[in-house]
Amino acid sequence: MINKIGNKNMSRSTRFIALVIISLGCLFACVDTKVNQNNSQNDTQSHVNDTPPYGIWFWRDDDFATERNVSVSREEHSWSAMVDGKAVSVEKVEGKLVFELPNHERFVGQISENKGLEGTWYQPESKYFYSSMATKILLPLVSNNEWSGDITIQPRPFHLFLDVFKDNDGNPTAVLRNPERNDTLRSSIFSLTKGPSKNGAQIWHLVAKRRCGDIKIPLLYSVNDSLQLTYNMVDQPVVLSRAKTDDLDKYYSRSPGEANRKLTSVEQIDDGWEVAQASDVGFDKEILSQLANKLASNDPRDRSPQLLHSLLVSYKGQLVVEEYYYGHDRESVHDTRSMAKVFGSVLVGAAQQKGFDITPAYSPLPAVFASHGKKVPPEKSLITLEHFLTYTSGLDTSEDSNSAGSEDRLWEQRKEDFWLYTARLPVLHPPGKLYAYSSASANMVGAALEQVTSTPVNEFFHEAIAKPLNFSTYHWNLTPNGKSYLGGGVYMRPRDILKIGALYAANGKWQNKQLIPQEWVSLSTTTKINITPQTTGLTEEEFSNNYSADGQGYIWSVKEILAGNNAYRSYTASGNGGQMIIVVPDLELAVVFTGGNYRMFSVWGKWRQQIVGDFIIPALKIE
Repeated sequence: MINKIGNKNMSRSTRFIALVIISLGCLFACVDTKVNQNNSQNDTQSHVNDTPPYGIWFWRDDDFATERNVSVSREEHSWSAMVDGKAVSVEKVEGKLVFELPNHERFVGQISENKGLEGTWYQPESKYFYSSMATKILLPLVSNNEWSGDITIQPRPFHLFLDVFKDNDGNPTAVLRNPERNDTLRSSIFSLTKGPSKNGAQIWHLVAKRRCGDIKIPLLYSVNDSLQLTYNMVDQPVVLSRAKTDDLDKYYSRSPGEANRKLTSVEQIDDGWEVAQASDVGFDKEILSQLANKLASNDPRDRSPQLLHSLLVSYKGQLVVEEYYYGHDRESVHDTRSMAKVFGSVLVGAAQQKGFDITPAYSPLPAVFASHGKKVPPEKSLITLEHFLTYTSGLDTSEDSNSAGSEDRLWEQRKEDFWLYTARLPVLHPPGKLYAYSSASANMVGAALEQVTSTPVNEFFHEAIAKPLNFSTYHWNLTPNGKSYLGGGVYMRPRDILKIGALYAANGKWQNKQLIPQEWVSLSTTTKINITPQTTGLTEEEFSNNYSADGQGYIWSVKEILAGNNAYRSYTASGNGGQMIIVVPDLELAVVFTGGNYRMFSVWGKWRQQIVGDFIIPALKIE
């Protein structure tokens, strides 16, 4: 999915992160500055015009509230609503209640079978998020004619930290950290140089050397002990103040002053999970505690910091590990990025389980063209759902910046239906011949699902997956014409994300109820095409800069994990920054990561082996 922050657009594609890093190498090759790991978080406050502004500085912007108090009332022949204490007019459109706030948030819903008011809360796009979001809500009946409650909507904060400290040689050094997007102004670390004074304030410069020209960013240190920074993700300069203790949760992997982290006890709550303590079901607690503490010890001043936000593990259907870092907790919804592409594959299986006639041989193209009064061109007549599920449609949909069907281009054009836009792309190769990872292809799975089920994708997900798995609140991103996007970007709690992994580890069953056919679980997680230089049409060098040698199933990628002397088959759904569902079927094991290492595949791309292969599987006492 693409994000809009000011006038900047960023792709959420996963496999091309490496390409971005290589092709823009001059932006990421950093001068070898040694970082002093022992500097305290609060260095002595500097004096303007004297010494550098040492310390941790902070800025935050909240685009929207995270909750709304909503009350809907019915009189004889009319309806009314109150949102956060303000009256809102209600209309009835095609049997559904509809009301809209001045900021264009909107509700559409109707009375459900259980007499609650059930519907969808829509949030418009914002300055920090490109797309609008849809959130399923349920207002309980509180009296004969009133439905009321607090609802949770998508939180949209934006944080920026600037940490100024001395490196091991005593030189003033700085790092920028941005938890939501990891935008660090093109450098992982800066040196600090003194500039002129201006109107009683001192100008400092954040400097990073590059082969294509040095980066030099002015930093205005004012007499009121604040810093002004021109930050390219925001339309106007931001003013940072000294970070308070409560602000630092999102900067450090664990709270400042927290002792060595031990494995957290998993709590039983009413969300559908059966929990167990890892040591009670065959895991070595000491090994897992070492892992938990290692992840909690990551230093944000590192050149390539490990920004893992959560680690959860299920074993034989039980939640056994639940760890959070960088201020995240059980109730935090997280951007899933391209990991959410796999929901298309999951929903095809769910549709089959419900009796819908959808197979890999189905083609969504005829209906897409027909809806616009057109016929499928002959050269596209053989493209099927399988080709979209395996990224082998042959259409010009790669994530190369020159591709007309890249995710950037898909979102930059705002006038045409995404499905039609993709269907009209030129054919580069016969379907099934070459592999090209593609958000547009994954999103086309949604066209097939909506055609077959006659239900919007997010609505079908809610009924077929979210309800039976007892999901908490989640937020689904929408295309400009209001369709559910399947290219990535759904926001969910990690506990709910893990349920997808546990469902697959149990061959499609959740608490003894078959939600996805076992045959589909097996078929969709079996390699259909090996990703190689030959199957991508790339040279060895181009391939190494773009892909890893995985097998490709139906959205799921397939690869062995090494643990000791053993190799275990696994399949993974992954997204930019470190969003991952990993299933090791032979062990009935599922693992979820969420993270903030956006555009740093060289970091998060190793977590599957470094965490699952080197710690989690070895901790399991396999008989």
